[in-house]
Amino acid sequence: MSNHKARVLVMRETEEFVDIIRRSLDESVEGMQFELKAVDDVQDVLSHCKQADTDIVLLEFNEPSKEALSEIRMIRDSVRRVPIVVLTDSEEQILRLHFIHWGARDCVARNEALCCPKLLRRVVRYAIERQQIHEELDVARQVLSQKPRVDTMRQLAAGVAHEIRNPLQVVLTGVDLLKRDDQENDEERFEILQSLSDAINRADRVVQELISLSQPNTLDLKIDHLNPVIEKALQVIRKEMNMSKISVITALSNQLPKIALDTPHMQSVVESLLRNAVKSITDGGQILVKSYHQGMPENAPMTGNRAADRFYPGEDVIVVEIHDTGVEMPEDQLTKMLDPFFMTTYSERDTRVSLAVAQNIIEMHGGLATVGHSPSGGLMIRLFLKTLQ
Repeated sequence: MSNHKARVLVMRETEEFVDIIRRSLDESVEGMQFELKAVDDVQDVLSHCKQADTDIVLLEFNEPSKEALSEIRMIRDSVRRVPIVVLTDSEEQILRLHFIHWGARDCVARNEALCCPKLLRRVVRYAIERQQIHEELDVARQVLSQKPRVDTMRQLAAGVAHEIRNPLQVVLTGVDLLKRDDQENDEERFEILQSLSDAINRADRVVQELISLSQPNTLDLKIDHLNPVIEKALQVIRKEMNMSKISVITALSNQLPKIALDTPHMQSVVESLLRNAVKSITDGGQILVKSYHQGMPENAPMTGNRAADRFYPGEDVIVVEIHDTGVEMPEDQLTKMLDPFFMTTYSERDTRVSLAVAQNIIEMHGGLATVGHSPSGGLMIRLFLKTLQ
């Protein structure tokens, strides 16, 4: 937690209240510094919290009331990840417990904060840290709850994949033999056989993805440039894009540093993400592929100074973005797009296994994959990869 700057949002009741908070948080505590911002009402609080630029909210109430209850619950129910600390005129412990019962993380008497500024600094720090610990426990619980399903799925995937792959290869061999005989004699029949061959190859690719998901892979990492990998993946998918009348725009930075990567695995990741974009677009559309170099945003997932975090704020990363103009996913389903167990009625995006494999490979590279809305109306998948700097 050292050198972390906590973003404190104060709902302004009076300028005096803001001054009290500013004076109390003027110094750091155990390495944590504070950045203060004041707003005027609950709607402003909600707006800032939803933009993920707030670590804690400070409110002032003279005593427990219906209005106080309503505002605390509104903030708590809308943005549960942001802890609330209340300052009150009441010094009675039982009344202060009402605020905590309603959803505040802690409650401090105003006189105590005035007399001992260090007290408020510690309360704010501990409230933020407790919230982070709760989030880490939630993640750990989710991982543990999925482990039996993951193990079962891996066993099923391995068994089914091997049982299916052998017959597929037999059928494909037969189709190839028939194609040799019919290429010159019967053009229509040859085209039908070619379609069968393409379909079998697609099925074989899905089987290979199941095998990849069922077996923990090891990477053959080498120091190399990422852009050629992206360009090769675009070449592989170009035919599918042309058949669907999809245009591609690339904005690949020529200033990217080298990274440690497994080229075949990383190319399969980009191909899977591009195929997902192609499948989501109907009647033509557009895919935008970008790569650039930046510091890791401090509000990005898995970013911070905790042991569980994969990146630290400002860490040097390469970012790959893939935008499409396809089907837009509801907000509550976005984060589940990379989960192979998640089922959705949005059948246009039916490559959950491919995306789960892609995410696994990115994580093996020490990276991060996120899903969000694209400004173009479809999805934006973003990859964060560590550089060697």
